[in-house]
Amino acid sequence: MLSPADNFLVSRMNESPEGTAASGIDRAIQTLPAGFSHSTLLVFDRGMNQAFSDWGSALLALGGKRRPANDANVVLDPVFWKSTSQYLADAGVVTYQRDWLDHNTAAELNLTNPRSFLGNMSEAMLSKGITVQHCMPLPSHYMASRQYSNVPTIRTSLDRFDREKWDSFLYDSRLATAVGLWPWTDVFFSNELPNLILSTLSAGPVGVGDAWGETNAHNLAAAVRTDGLIVKADSPLLPINSMYASDALNERAPMVAMSENAFGNQRASCVFAYPRSASQESVAVPLSSLEMTEPVFAYDWVTHNGGVIPDRGSLRMNFTDGSDYQTLSPVNRQGLALLGDTEKIVSLGKQRFAAIDDHGTLRVTIKFARGEDTLTISGYASHRPKFKALQGKLNDTSYDPQTKIFRAQTAPAGSGEAILQVIRR
Repeated sequence: MLSPADNFLVSRMNESPEGTAASGIDRAIQTLPAGFSHSTLLVFDRGMNQAFSDWGSALLALGGKRRPANDANVVLDPVFWKSTSQYLADAGVVTYQRDWLDHNTAAELNLTNPRSFLGNMSEAMLSKGITVQHCMPLPSHYMASRQYSNVPTIRTSLDRFDREKWDSFLYDSRLATAVGLWPWTDVFFSNELPNLILSTLSAGPVGVGDAWGETNAHNLAAAVRTDGLIVKADSPLLPINSMYASDALNERAPMVAMSENAFGNQRASCVFAYPRSASQESVAVPLSSLEMTEPVFAYDWVTHNGGVIPDRGSLRMNFTDGSDYQTLSPVNRQGLALLGDTEKIVSLGKQRFAAIDDHGTLRVTIKFARGEDTLTISGYASHRPKFKALQGKLNDTSYDPQTKIFRAQTAPAGSGEAILQVIRR
């Protein structure tokens, strides 16, 4: 990967007919001041996802920025931005979205205006505790965001998120993630479940644009706790490594993307796939392509069916409704796997689970929101397991010998948490 390492907003990448690439300053900049310097970043790695990750880490290190925790001529005058930030703060605004960065609010191309525009805006908002979200950005804005600690999110989709924007959203999310930003899909209607799944798996904001009285509360409840906190994955939904080579060859294979949740050495995956031609009805995804080397229980979140996939096996995803979404949980040596709160799109998010310990038995610390009196935790067991509430209360349990899925209904202690232990008999 080759890119500028600074001066992003006035840089230009060029490729010759022979295939050589170069990084430098845009030719529109006629003169450079004495002492001016420009750096280029070159990264070699194994696999596109690792290359993007290492490239982004290097870029962030150069700019001294870290990813925040989850959760035309333009006005350059800092006095204007201070006044605007004060107005927004007085109105209770917590995030300011700067739209039309690609053209309508593009600063005049010189060595000072682009930096002054973004810098004065960011500094003024930071002084009032307001974060900034970049919208309709160019690649230069992604990279320049490393200079502004209060730019945690970026819109990686065009207006009105829908099916035709899924590909570009996922690939743009790869760039955003590399430079320490959380992606956002833009709005959609809450009755569009696949769009809601994708937006929730982005690990960024989730927003809908429903008409008054048209909100599908049942769908939205799958994304959030009762207090409105989004239950998220640890990492954004991104195309798996094999997709880059496949799309570079224009094979039009089904898109397969994945996000993850990790608790210690335990890693669970969320896999979303969809066809990209009318003839595609399903796809088989080797576990090795998902970087998984142990048996997993695959749970189809929409149909509520599932089964064990042995190591070196493949995940079968069917496109009956135009896409498929499954969660993969590791099966331990005792034949146990935690599926989590399967009413939520991200069933194993850290907003729901404070800790998951697997030492043969499963020990799960569950977080309850205000108003959540009971929660049902699901999992897989090769044989009917035993349950014990180490904190809080165990109200009811069940085990289906056909599906081998168990469910345990728990209630919190006074701390707002419950600790459930699942033991193989």
